[in-house]
Amino acid sequence: EYQFSDENLPPSGGIIYYRLKQFDFDGKFTYSKVKSIQVEPVSGSSYWVTYPNPSSRNEQIKLTLLNTSVYNDEPIIIRISDAKGVTETYTVRSPEDVSEKVNFHLRAIDQGVFVVQLIWGNHQQQIKLIRI
Repeated sequence: EYQFSDENLPPSGGIIYYRLKQFDFDGKFTYSKVKSIQVEPVSGSSYWVTYPNPSSRNEQIKLTLLNTSVYNDEPIIIRISDAKGVTETYTVRSPEDVSEKVNFHLRAIDQGVFVVQLIWGNHQQQIKLIRI
């Protein structure tokens, strides 16, 4: 018997595929049949979701665009503000680059509350990040 809880399902949903690799005592291995599940997207009115939030200094956060149909290859402006009002602005070329840039900004920060504003095309969203 085997049981597994996947704690890293994509918030945008989709079909997720799994298979097991079983090792024998002699080092040989076999794969199970591939199984799939349908994951429903996170509900809500937000365009972006952030996890984990709150996070610690050693954790990488992920910002995911839930509905990719609202993105049309335009630049994404990222404004990160701290509680003192200090703001840094970055521009990236794709939703996949957003997490990397935010993690770059937070790399040396132990704790605090931050507001991340994402602006692209005619859309924008603000996200509160908590670093503990």
